[in-house]
Amino acid sequence: MHRFYRYWFALLTAFPFFNSFVSRAQTIPEWQDPQVFSVNTEKPRADFLPYPDEKSALSADKKTSSVRSLNGTWKFKWASHPSKAMPQFFDPNVQDAGWENIPVPSNWQMIGAREGRKYDQPIFTDSNQPFKSPPRIQADTNAVGMYRTTFNVSDDVKSKEMFLQFAGVQSACYVWLNGVAIGYHEDGMTPFEFNITEDVKQGLNHLAVQVINWSDGSYLENPNHWRLSGIFRDVNLLVRPKVLLADFSVRTLLDANQEHATLKLSAFVKNYTEQAIHAHQILFTLYDANKSVVVTPVSQMVGKLDPAKEGAVRVDIPIPNPVKWTAETPYLYTLSVQLMNSDGKVIEATSQAVGFREVKIRSGQLLLNGKVITVKGVNRREFDPETGMVMSRETMINDITLMKQHNINAVRTTHYPNTSEWYELCDQYGLYVIDEANIDDHEISGQNIVLADLPQWRSAFLARGNAMIERDKNHPSVISWSLGNELKTGKNFMDMADYIALADPTRPVDKHPTVLNDFGLNWIDEKLSLNKPERIPQPELNEIKKRYQFIKFESPDTMRIGEKTVSILNNYDFLPLNVFELVWSVLENGKVIGKPGVINNLNAAPRQRQQISIPYELPATQKPGAEYFLNISIRMKDGTFWAPKAHEVAWHQIAIIKPQQQAPVLSLYNEKPLRVAQISAGRVSITGQDFAVTFDKREGMISFKNKKDEMLQTLPETLETTNSEMKTQRLTPTVYKVTINNTRPGNAGEVAVASEYIVYATGDIYIKKTFSPANSWHSIMRSSPQLSMLAMFNKSQWYGSDSYTSQSANGKIGLHSGTVLEPHFINIMPLANGKSTNVRWTSITNQEGTGLLAVSDTAYHFNAPGYTNHGQTAPNEDRSTLADKATFSYAFRLKPIDNTSNIEQIAAYTLPYVDQKSDSNVAAGTVSDPDSEEEEPAEEVVAAPVRKPVVRKAPVRKKPTYKRKSSRRRRR
Repeated sequence: MHRFYRYWFALLTAFPFFNSFVSRAQTIPEWQDPQVFSVNTEKPRADFLPYPDEKSALSADKKTSSVRSLNGTWKFKWASHPSKAMPQFFDPNVQDAGWENIPVPSNWQMIGAREGRKYDQPIFTDSNQPFKSPPRIQADTNAVGMYRTTFNVSDDVKSKEMFLQFAGVQSACYVWLNGVAIGYHEDGMTPFEFNITEDVKQGLNHLAVQVINWSDGSYLENPNHWRLSGIFRDVNLLVRPKVLLADFSVRTLLDANQEHATLKLSAFVKNYTEQAIHAHQILFTLYDANKSVVVTPVSQMVGKLDPAKEGAVRVDIPIPNPVKWTAETPYLYTLSVQLMNSDGKVIEATSQAVGFREVKIRSGQLLLNGKVITVKGVNRREFDPETGMVMSRETMINDITLMKQHNINAVRTTHYPNTSEWYELCDQYGLYVIDEANIDDHEISGQNIVLADLPQWRSAFLARGNAMIERDKNHPSVISWSLGNELKTGKNFMDMADYIALADPTRPVDKHPTVLNDFGLNWIDEKLSLNKPERIPQPELNEIKKRYQFIKFESPDTMRIGEKTVSILNNYDFLPLNVFELVWSVLENGKVIGKPGVINNLNAAPRQRQQISIPYELPATQKPGAEYFLNISIRMKDGTFWAPKAHEVAWHQIAIIKPQQQAPVLSLYNEKPLRVAQISAGRVSITGQDFAVTFDKREGMISFKNKKDEMLQTLPETLETTNSEMKTQRLTPTVYKVTINNTRPGNAGEVAVASEYIVYATGDIYIKKTFSPANSWHSIMRSSPQLSMLAMFNKSQWYGSDSYTSQSANGKIGLHSGTVLEPHFINIMPLANGKSTNVRWTSITNQEGTGLLAVSDTAYHFNAPGYTNHGQTAPNEDRSTLADKATFSYAFRLKPIDNTSNIEQIAAYTLPYVDQKSDSNVAAGTVSDPDSEEEEPAEEVVAAPVRKPVVRKAPVRKKPTYKRKSSRRRRR
C-alpha cells in the first residue's frame, strides 16, 4: 500500500486507540465499546517471516527465522463472566501450579467437551445472536479464559526490537507481560502484534492473556458456525534488529498484450534506534522456479531516517514475458528482499512467492491475464471436529487436494480471513481466493438495527478490512476482496469498499456479485455440505466434480452402432488438452469387455473443440437383452502436487443403441408345483422347492426363506392400516398370486394401497404396488418397499449408477459392490443415506453368496442403509410429494440366489402372467383352481382352522385332502 494511504488509515483509527489508552479507568470496558478495538498494537503488515540473511530466507526454514514459537502447554483458569475473573491473575507472583493445563493453540470449549471440563458449551448460531443489545453484552454467561505461560530471552534485549505476535484470538483479549499491561485487541481472525521491547527482560518472562468469549466485536461476527473461543492460532515472539523491514508489497502488471510484465515493489523500513540512520538500502532479487536469477537484482537507497521514523522505497522492474500464474498453471517465482546497512551488511531478509497475473472486471466479466475465467467455487469455513477452529497444515493440504481433484478452482473464505498458511498453499497448488473480511453483519433480530449505518462502528469496519488486505496483499491467489457477508448496504460498508479500492486498485471489491456468485456450496459440514467435518467426502462431491469438469462432451448421450466420432470442448481457461490422454472402454451389462483403448493425440487449445474417433467394437454375438455403454475417461499424463498420474479429470458415458431383441420369458418347465398353506385368517404361506414366502394382510410379505435360511427380519408396522383384505389365487400349479388391499391415512385424506405379489415355482416374486388417494396428492409417507434383511446379509452388489442423487447424468452406469454399510453415508442430518440411483438390479447376500436379488425393467433407486427408517429422527424427510396424479404405482421382482446363480441371465428374462387380471369371484383368504381340468400331480393343501365367534365346536383333526388328477395331460 502506498505510504499516503498507510498513514491516512493510521490517522483515521488513531483517535479511538488514544482515547482508550489514556482513560483505562473508563466506566465502559473496551470489550463493550465499538470505538475501541485495539490498544497499543502495531500497524497491520504483510504476513512474512524475517530472517538474518537471504540464504535462510530462500530456504523458508522457520527454525532459522527470527521468529520463536510460544505455542505449547499454558496454564489456564476459566470463569463464567468477566465479573468473576480472578483479580490480578496476571501478577507473576500469583501461584498457578493448581491451574489446569491447556494447549495453545486451541478452543477451550473443544478441550472442555473432550476432557469433561466444566466450561461453557459451544454454541451454533445462524442469524440469531445470543446477545441482542449492541454494543453491550448482557448475557449472564460470557466466559473468560485466563492464560499464563513463561519464556526465556537469552539475547541482549537492548540491541533487539521485540514483538509479541498473536495470529488469532477469539473474540477479545487483554495482554500483560511481567505484570505490565501491554494492550488490548478485537477481531480474532487477523494477526496483531505488540512491541514489548520496553517490558521484556533478559531471562524468564511471564506472559498473561485474558480472553473474553463475547465482545462488542461479536456483533460483527455472526456467521453460521460454531462460536468458539480462545487462543486458536499461533503465538510468536519476534526478535528483530533495531532497524527492520516493517512491510513490503508486491504487484504485477501486464502490458496490453498480456505478454510482458512490470514488477512493482514497495518496501518500508523503520528506525527503532535512538539516532538517525543513513545510506541503508533494499535489494530486490527475483528467482524463477529453478532458483535462477531472472533479471539483474535492483537496489534502492532508503535515505536518512530519524529515530522512530519509517521510510519507503519503490521500484518498477520490467520482466520480459514471465510465465503467468493461474489456478490451472500456478507457476511461482520467488522474490528475496534484503535490508542492508551503509556497509552493505545484510541486517534482515525475507522472501515472497510471486505469481505474475492481472485481475480486472470488464463488461461485468472477471478477467485474469486478459481472459474471461470461469469460477467454480465453494465456501470454506475453518472447522475441525476434534480441534474446532485450529487448522493443521495436513488438514489444509487435504482440503485443497480434494478441491483440485474435484474440479473446484476457487474458494471463498467464509466469512473471515483464514489462517495465513492457507493462502500460501493456494498460491502453490492453484486456487482462486475470494478473501472475505471478518464481518457478518446481520440485522439485529427484531430491532431494525444495522451496524453498517451507525457512525460509531465505522472505524471497526475499516480496521477489519484493512487488517485483511494488509496481511494478504502479496498473494497471487487472492483475486478479489469481499467486504463480508449478509448486509452489503450502509455508509460503513461503502466507506470500507472505497478504502479497499483505493488501497489496492489491482483487485476488485465484491461489488460485482454477478461475476463471483458461484459459491453456493459449503466445503465443510458443520451442518450439511460437501464434506463431513472429518474431511470425509460426501457423495455429492463426485457429482460436483462431474458438473464442474472443464472438458465437455458435446456428443449426445446415445449413439448407434457404427457411430464413433465424439466432439470434445476444452473449457479450461489456460490449459491445453495435450497434458491429458483419453482412455475408452466398452461395457456389457456393466462389465468391461475387450481391451480398453488409449488416445494420446488430444491437442485442443483452451476454449477450442476437437473431434475424436473412437475405434470401439461390439461383440459379434450379443447377449439377449444386453446393455452396452462406451465409457470415456480423460486422465492426466503426469502427476502434480494435488493428484497422481492417470488421475481422472473428466468422464462421459454413451449408451450404444442396438436393434431391440425379444427378451426370453421365464420357463417353468419341470418346476414342481407350489404348496400353499393358510396359516390364519390373515396370513398365508407359499412354499417351493428351495424357498418359502409368507404374506400378512396388514404387513405384506413378512418372511422369505432361501433354502430354509430366513432372509427377512419382521419389524412392527409403523403406519396405521385399515380395511385390510387379502386374497390368494392360483394361476397355474407353479404360479400363485396374492393380492392385498388396505387403506392408509394421509395428510390430505386416505390412500388406498393395492399390493400384488405373483409367486413362481422358480422362487421369483413379482411385486406391484399401486397407491390411489381419496382426494388429491399432497404428501404421503415414503412408499418405496422396505425389506428388512437379517444382519448376516451384509454384502451388496448392484448394476446401475454410482450417483447419490437423482441427477443420473452425474453417475456412471456399471457394476458396483461392497458391504451394506459401504454405500451408506451417514449425513449430519437424517436423509436417504446410502442411496444408489438408476439401478437395474441389486443383490444382498451373506458371506457365502446366499441372499436376495431385486430386478426391475425400469431403473430404480436402491438404498441399503444398515438400519430402518425408525433410526432416522427427521420424519419430514420420509415423505414424497406427488402432484396431479390419480394413482401412482411401481413394480419389481425378487428372487432368492446363491453363489452359483447367474445374475446376468436372471435379469435378462421376463416373467409371465404379470398383466393377468385377478378373478373377482375368488374370495379373500381362499385358494381357487382356475386350471382344474389340467392333469397335475397330487398337491397337498392344508387349511388352517378358522375361528367362528358365535358357534364353538370341539376341535376336529382334519385329514389332508388330495386333489383328483385330471384325465387330461397337463399343459406346459
